[in-house]
Amino acid sequence: MKLAMSSSRAAIAQAVAAGWRNRNLRRIGGVLLLGLSLAFLVRALLSAGSSSVLAAIDAGAVAVIALSGALYGLLLMLLARAWSRAAAPASSLRQALAVYGTSVLPKYIPGSILQYGSRQLLGRRLGWEAALMAHASLLEIALHVVAALTIAMVVLGATGSAAGLGAYWPVLALALVVACIVLIVVFRRLPVRPVIISAVYQLAFFAGLATLAALCGASYGIAAPLLPTVGGLFLLAWLVGFIMPLAPGGIGVREATGVALLSGLVGVPAALLVMASMRLVSLLGDIVIFVVGGACQRALRLTS
Repeated sequence: MKLAMSSSRAAIAQAVAAGWRNRNLRRIGGVLLLGLSLAFLVRALLSAGSSSVLAAIDAGAVAVIALSGALYGLLLMLLARAWSRAAAPASSLRQALAVYGTSVLPKYIPGSILQYGSRQLLGRRLGWEAALMAHASLLEIALHVVAALTIAMVVLGATGSAAGLGAYWPVLALALVVACIVLIVVFRRLPVRPVIISAVYQLAFFAGLATLAALCGASYGIAAPLLPTVGGLFLLAWLVGFIMPLAPGGIGVREATGVALLSGLVGVPAALLVMASMRLVSLLGDIVIFVVGGACQRALRLTS
């Protein structure tokens, strides 16, 4: 066991060192990726007519964004619990929020990896084992892919929207199968119970996230029968932004992908509004859990 833990620490150290060596390449790639995504979004906004898009944002839409932001903060608590159950099975919810909640904002720094380092530092103050936290973070990343794909495919399949994806549907199915196999092989030595609990929490999180996207769509007058599809396609856009580590927090990439996926369904103006609203929702939710996490830190006296 000690040998395995030492090997894990060595692998993590090598990965970090490699990341530092390639940081200039990452920065250049991130800037190019963000530039291309923003160029696509600007072009879409100009083609849709910026004045007509902005005119659709009324008091009701603003209220929905604010409410959704608060709800997203609550959904992030599910992710905090999912991660902590694998990182420190005996941890409390307050401890999970103190560590996870205040580590969400560093993901907006290019590279999107500082959030994991922040968790390591805060968790060590609580006496949590570094190797277990590292494994929990890797498990979280893998479960993000599996859970987001699962919910998206269930929703799109149930609404009959799979045919609209054409050749992409078999690709998504294959990606889900491969992700599940990787999850089983890589984490086969972890205790089964924390993995299952984490998976359940993540499935609930992404189901809630799809619901928030549908709620934002409803505030802009998208027809009710299309709202589940809006939620499912948003999850695919979220996933594309997530797997692009060069884009901090998926900014730009998520929105560009979402507009490309949704525009054929609801039109470019509505697609732009939904994706912009969900970016605001995610920012508000991150602030909510950051504030809650800070309060938990103070209660646990971790701020000194």
